[in-house]
Amino acid sequence: MNSDTRNARVLALLIGAMTIGAATLLGIEPRSVRVVTPPLTAELEGAIEHIELTYVSPRSSVRAEDFNCLVFPDRRPDWRPDGPDLRVAVIGGDADRLPLEQQRQLLVILSGLNGAGVDVQRVEIDPNSDPRRHPNLPHAAHELVTLLERKGLLN
Repeated sequence: MNSDTRNARVLALLIGAMTIGAATLLGIEPRSVRVVTPPLTAELEGAIEHIELTYVSPRSSVRAEDFNCLVFPDRRPDWRPDGPDLRVAVIGGDADRLPLEQQRQLLVILSGLNGAGVDVQRVEIDPNSDPRRHPNLPHAAHELVTLLERKGLLN
């Protein structure tokens, strides 16, 4: 057997084995919400001057057009960046706690903005969603503020 033919067969088998292995790993991966980064982060550089987070209780109605980004507890965030002010709504879930996946999604969004050159130190909590001003807000709102304080992201 010619060495070139043997090398071609080995490479073909290797590519096939790697493809099957990758497909198998994707097949057994848990079906959780996948991490989503902000779209077109290169175009956001310098375009966002202010970031405001609002906790929205699951029992209250939310007008999607009032926000640039909606972070849901059980699905991918909905992005519509527009203008220098970024309004992010963290939608509460059925549980009293902020789901870990939702926390992760929010941190990925903020780190993606930071990577695009946006100063994420300008993050503020909407005064009506701030449990430091309104202690009777749901526990998830308290967790949101605690998360942001722990990461050093609040003004």
